[in-house]
Amino acid sequence: YQNEIFSCSNDECITFDKVCNLVDDCGDESDELNCTNHFKCDDGVYIDRTGLCDNKVDCSDLSDECNKFCGVQGIIEDPLLSIATWIMGILAIIFNTSVITKNVKSLKRANNLTSRNIKALLVVIATGDLLARPLWPLCVDTTA
Repeated sequence: YQNEIFSCSNDECITFDKVCNLVDDCGDESDELNCTNHFKCDDGVYIDRTGLCDNKVDCSDLSDECNKFCGVQGIIEDPLLSIATWIMGILAIIFNTSVITKNVKSLKRANNLTSRNIKALLVVIATGDLLARPLWPLCVDTTA
């Protein structure tokens, strides 16, 4: 490090403002090695560290959500298991949406307080289940 110039491992030189900026400016990734502000996806893309384990897919290979830091290690490899997982996830979304819609509509027609409370409780439970369900059920949970 001399005179505000970073020397890459491949003998290229870049300015320090290009070091640890989530872009491979050197061409050999030496300007992004040992940086604490980002995460390197398995597909080679760099993302900001805040995108790690946030239940939002930032890496095209899901490595920001399926890794040892998030408590889930790998992606389900078996195609039949993957398809079954997706089908169950989609059915859960459909059924929960149906329960919410049906009970919200019937809340107005409920005859008594107990009936209204039960329908409202069903709406709350179905909404919670719907919001807690990840959109990509492909990771294997290693915490259990």
